[in-house]
Parts: sequence; structure tokens; C-alpha cells
Amino acid sequence: MIVVNVDNLRRFGEGSFRAVGLSQQDSACVTDVLVEADLRGVHSHGVQNLPRYARGCLKGHISRSVSCPLVLDAGATSVMDGENGLGPVCCNKAMDVAIDRAAKYGLALVSVRNSNHFGATAYYSMKALKHDYIGFCTTNGPAVIAPWGGSEPLLSSNPFSYAIPAGTEPPIVLDMSCGMVAHCEQQPKRCQI
Repeated sequence: MIVVNVDNLRRFGEGSFRAVGLSQQDSACVTDVLVEADLRGVHSHGVQNLPRYARGCLKGHISRSVSCPLVLDAGATSVMDGENGLGPVCCNKAMDVAIDRAAKYGLALVSVRNSNHFGATAYYSMKALKHDYIGFCTTNGPAVIAPWGGSEPLLSSNPFSYAIPAGTEPPIVLDMSCGMVAHCEQQPKRCQI
């Protein structure tokens, strides 16, 4: 097991994202999402994704600077355009808007389109806990799951999470995928457990 000081890991992550052209604010946001996933033990969505995100920015597959504008504003419901940016940046902004709107309307739903992988969903639903709100977050994705009895990927894993405050008790937090196993790229004719 390798143990890394969390402050050093944050500095490394932020420096790496700054080096590929992200703003200081966006670098801190993406790094926080990745580091928090590792701290929660969800290493599949942690800092191991840093090289993938950075490569996407360097190759031009992911926009480095986005404002994530509201393209539909209907009060309690809104749609933001992710402008092909990093998912953590867009979803973080969307959750902030949802929390602000929930304070005004009692509940809110904010969707993001044209975005990329955003890491572990619990990061965003848990933001609502600071306001004593219930948070919910979900996303779609590419076909990576074969349906029961199938051998070809036809479904997204459609991850979702919720975070429910519980007063003086720890909050209830669930972060899960709707698929049992992702499709194996090396053996496209079979999914293996």
C-alpha cells in the first residue's frame, strides 16, 4: 500500500491540471472531486483518473475553459451546457445552482448537457447535506453493460447517488451503478464477472 499525504496529492493534482491549461478554480474543483473519491475509498473514480482527464484536455477532446451557461431557466428546473468541459467542473456548478434554487423553490432539478465523465456521483449529492437538503445526482453514459443473458453492451451503467441528512446521526449516502459488471473490451463477445 502506498500512502500519500492528502495536501501533497491536492497540490500535485491542481498543478497537473494547471499545466494542461485549466484555471486555478477549475483545477482545484477537479482535484477535489478526485481526491475526495479516494478518501471515501472509491479509487476507481479517484486520482487514477487524472491522466485520462489531462490527456483529454491536451488532445482537445475536452474543453479546458468552460462557463457552463444556463440554456434553459425555468425557475426550479434548469439546463446547463457543459460546453464539452470536464464533468466535475460542470456538475459542481450545476449542483450549486440546484442548491440555490432549492432554497428559493423548495426543490430544484438542474441538468447538464454536452459534458464529460464527472467522477463519483456522491461528491455532488453530498454537497446538499451542508444545507440540510436531500441531494440526488445521476448521469447517463455510453453502452458498457450487456443486458441479462446478452453478450453485447447495450446499456449504460447509469450511476446515481443520494445523500439524506439524518439529524444528529451520520447521513445516509448511496453511490451506485445500475449495472453489475462493465463490458470487457478485451473480449467483446463475453462479459465476465
